[in-house]
Amino acid sequence: MKTATPESQGIRSEAIIDLLTELEGKGLAMHSLLVARHGVLVSESYWKPFTGKSLQRMYSVTKSLVSMAIGILVHQHKISLDDPVCGYFPEKLPKQPSEALLGTSIRDMLRMESCHKKTTYKLYDNPDWVGSFFTVPVDHQPGSFFLYDTSATHVLGALVEKLTGKELLDFLRDELLSGTEFSREACTLKDPMGVTQGGSGLLCTSRDLLVLAQTFTDPQNPCHDYFQEASSKQVETWPDAAGGLKDLQEGYGYYVWRTTHQGFCFYGMGGQLALFVPGKQLVIVTTAWLKHTQGGLQELFDSLWDLVDSIGNEPLSENPGALTGLRAMEEGRELRVAPGTSDVACGLGSYTLPENETGIRSVVVTKKGNELLVTVNDTYHGIFGIGSNRVGPFLFNPEWQAACSAAMDCQKLLRLHVQLLGPELGDMTLLLAPGSVRMTYCVEPAIPVRQGVSFATFREE
Repeated sequence: MKTATPESQGIRSEAIIDLLTELEGKGLAMHSLLVARHGVLVSESYWKPFTGKSLQRMYSVTKSLVSMAIGILVHQHKISLDDPVCGYFPEKLPKQPSEALLGTSIRDMLRMESCHKKTTYKLYDNPDWVGSFFTVPVDHQPGSFFLYDTSATHVLGALVEKLTGKELLDFLRDELLSGTEFSREACTLKDPMGVTQGGSGLLCTSRDLLVLAQTFTDPQNPCHDYFQEASSKQVETWPDAAGGLKDLQEGYGYYVWRTTHQGFCFYGMGGQLALFVPGKQLVIVTTAWLKHTQGGLQELFDSLWDLVDSIGNEPLSENPGALTGLRAMEEGRELRVAPGTSDVACGLGSYTLPENETGIRSVVVTKKGNELLVTVNDTYHGIFGIGSNRVGPFLFNPEWQAACSAAMDCQKLLRLHVQLLGPELGDMTLLLAPGSVRMTYCVEPAIPVRQGVSFATFREE
């Protein structure tokens, strides 16, 4: 991947320093920030333990990947956007399909104007996610209005796999990404039937996301006409379409969001972004977990626009001092830790809880060196760094990696903080006081405890 100094591409190093400083000052849980202009990478920051090789869940960015694959099939004349999707899945149809279902086209689904108002595979406990789209009763006529429906994207991803005989990502690698630096390690999660989760399953590096963005905007790409159509406004969105985020109220293309500043973006839950500003030939990639931060996504957009607004069209003179400062900042980012003091002098011992809404019956905390060993319900075990992040298996699911830290807050409460690193993202806080235990979290999949607070009997270690 071509790299250069920011000034050579008309971006001040100080402007990126200001952006990094602003993001940290806002307390945003950032994971990475990449800035590229004219197809050249000028700045690359990671918040440790994330690195340039970290595979991260991109959630709904996967939808844009599906759109790219559909564009290839259109270019190859294997499908038309106005084809009814039911024609490709006759084996999934009910005995008497509704007219609304039969009339739903691929274009309707790309524009989030399908006949369903909710993600269908979440409505019933059915392993056939694709089949649910065709069997769940329809809500309205297709093409009526924008309603975010992940099951539509899942069906189109399945369509790609059905027509090509390849997994979604393998098809894209063969047809579009073979000459790029898109990593071999990138992968996708599958549904219970083995179909790629086209709505949210992509795991890739931040550089991979930048490669996808640059491929999408490459005028030499054979699918460029479709990609331009996909990134243009195809349908009006509505104020709450993305949690009230004003920058995603500018309309929707084919699994691509329009933004202010005449831009558009691939967008995934929590702050996974590839933001395009064509007027300045600029691409900004971020990964983050901001779902728990009220207004956090808008804060991120506002900060990114500050950088965009600072960029002119003329090359700038090199500024060695500012560039040295920027490179130091890029190397020195770390995930935040639990707020408070590292002087954990109390709160160690056993907490016994009566039956309560959280499902937590007991918590045992012991200290070993600069770490806390934590056991919940005699079953779940985790290790927390005191005043620092300790990377290891997540307390409630050892298949997930997490950064775990502990501190004593200003009220002498022991705070245990978890930030999930993959394949799922999320955060969790366990707040321990001699008389109570409080659990809060923002994690997409189910975990074996629930949020809430309970009285507790404490026995000091």
